[in-house]
Amino acid sequence: MELELSQLGSCEFYPPAENSTIRDAEKWMNTTFPKALKQLWKKSDGLYTDEGVLIYGAEQIAERNQTWETDLYAEGYVAVGDDSGGRVLIMLAEAGAKDVWIVDGGSMSPDDGIHVTDHFIRWVNQGLELGESEEEEYIDDDEDID
Repeated sequence: MELELSQLGSCEFYPPAENSTIRDAEKWMNTTFPKALKQLWKKSDGLYTDEGVLIYGAEQIAERNQTWETDLYAEGYVAVGDDSGGRVLIMLAEAGAKDVWIVDGGSMSPDDGIHVTDHFIRWVNQGLELGESEEEEYIDDDEDID
């Protein structure tokens, strides 16, 4: 599937990442980034939506993963973005990874998160929607409901 950023109207885009920047980030983090993420970086080194979804660029991904302590709390994963509200987007640190989970910054295991998509590129093309929260609204049984 081809990445189609031209269809995204409500995003802030950045200049493409240099190959050397991507290689340096992988080397510094001692990891492999998903090819799908690299494909995005070749068109825009990260992006930011009006809804607050941020996909980290190659120049900032190492610092963000260090801040989130991803290697400690989500071993084998890489933090690829966040929702600007304390939740982190993670993907497996494998070349072929396409799935994205959103996890709380305090519990970064995908077992505790919500599966966002099984196809990163399709998700980006469709506007990086995070969907509805799976948390149920609390209703006080003692309160009268009309």
